[in-house]
Amino acid sequence: MKSWMLAVVMLACADPRQGTVRKPGTVVTADADTAQESDTTAAVDTAPEPIPLVECGRQVAEVAGKADASVLLVMDRSRSMAQGSKWAQTRAAVEVALSEYERYLRFGLLMYPTESDVCDAVDPRPDVPIALENGQAIASAMADAEILRGTPTGPALRAAAELFASDASANRVVILATDGRPDCTGDGWDNEGTASASEAYDAANDLAEEGIPVYVVGIQGSDSARAVLNRIAEVGGTAKPGATGYYETNGGPEMAQALIDIALDVDGCMVTLDEHADAVRMDVHVDGRAMGSDGVNGWELVDGRLRMNGTSCLALDGEAHRVEVVWYCEPADAATIDR
Repeated sequence: MKSWMLAVVMLACADPRQGTVRKPGTVVTADADTAQESDTTAAVDTAPEPIPLVECGRQVAEVAGKADASVLLVMDRSRSMAQGSKWAQTRAAVEVALSEYERYLRFGLLMYPTESDVCDAVDPRPDVPIALENGQAIASAMADAEILRGTPTGPALRAAAELFASDASANRVVILATDGRPDCTGDGWDNEGTASASEAYDAANDLAEEGIPVYVVGIQGSDSARAVLNRIAEVGGTAKPGATGYYETNGGPEMAQALIDIALDVDGCMVTLDEHADAVRMDVHVDGRAMGSDGVNGWELVDGRLRMNGTSCLALDGEAHRVEVVWYCEPADAATIDR
């Protein structure tokens, strides 16, 4: 696509020596004594007129921005999390993500298992209670955490439900972060993984039915548990489109981004867009004010959704805000126009 910018500048500037007004299209020479003028109007090339774009789509939606939300990180600390630098990378990812949103969303931490070789229950008392400005406390708790044997994912989600029973927030959210499938239930070890997976599905479904969505983040090495994690995300009400419905990550930076994406989703700063494959320009207005495209503090497109980043999202106050998206295309006969 070709684009031009045609700027016509009409200059009328006073000559401080002569007190005269210079005509548009003239240039003052460097001779300070004579201040001679030369008419350059005829020498200016006329740029081709740009072909105007035509509106080819419009969509209006509402976003709430900052939400009254409590987010509980349900964090797997089973022995596989000790492989390599996996636990350290996970801790760093949590710290990065929470540093962006801890002023606006209340976060808490529940790690599981509670004890090694104990599958029948996970203590519902959080390792870090849900509150604002909790990023450092959560990072410190993870730094001091002991890695234990067992992955009782179902009991951990049951514990999350019990913890949330006394939380009156308008939005309650679970983020399950794990690197593999469950391997034990309330009845003990489950080497085949069938019963423990079923228990996790039931627990996630019960949370979703209570209005508590369960987001799933697959930590590095979780690809062998893809079917189980997909199902937990599905019954938890958060499955993404495509073959992988959960947030699959490989390393700290990807996990940090997944947590940020979830925080933005919780914050009400994502809009699913109609498809306009032929559009060459997209304008975004929030409450009638233009918003620029910016991956840090403006809008960007992520998997077919409009995401408002950073301050452009956090400046919203939790009330309904009108988002208008307008697409522009080249006219149908643009290819035949002599430029």
